[in-house]
Amino acid sequence: MVSFDQMLLYIRCMPDQRPTLVFLLMEDWFFASHFWARGLAAKAAGWRVVLITRENQSRAEIEASGIEFIAADLDRKRLNPFKELAFSFWLARQYRRLQPDVVHHIALKPIIFGGIAARLARVPAVVNAPIGLGFVFSSQKLLAKILKPLVSAGLRATMSPKHGIAIFENPDDLNAMVEGRMVARARTALIRGLAWI
Repeated sequence: MVSFDQMLLYIRCMPDQRPTLVFLLMEDWFFASHFWARGLAAKAAGWRVVLITRENQSRAEIEASGIEFIAADLDRKRLNPFKELAFSFWLARQYRRLQPDVVHHIALKPIIFGGIAARLARVPAVVNAPIGLGFVFSSQKLLAKILKPLVSAGLRATMSPKHGIAIFENPDDLNAMVEGRMVARARTALIRGLAWI
């Protein structure tokens, strides 16, 4: 079996084609405030960088920096499973068209529905970044209690694919997801988040 590190090494050594990195997250302003520098670093290293997100307030600046922008029908509060699955199929079509070497899913909903799309499109490498456990895992409200088993099942299916890694910014979230069997510890990495700086 090819490891994630071997896959990235193969991608870096491709001689005649610029590798493609696709970011998927909920809001363009969140990419601008937290992930733009990473996108620019990838671009400076020779990658084609594409952002798929909801268009809000930062599209023009992001595109001006040379990062491609695809507006997506994303809604953090939407709970309709048929619309979410329809989004996954739309996203799979985008992934097939873009043929990314790596997709980077940021936050729980992009991880789940992006994970479905990546599997359908046979994306070779997936990076998942939960950036916190959010409302479903932290709230005691009835809605959160109803959604928690569904979200947990979705994460178990998508959080640690065969050619993927899950990146955490604090050890508590990492341990909670490992103990909840939502991710395999062997497919996790812990990095310094903004709270550590």
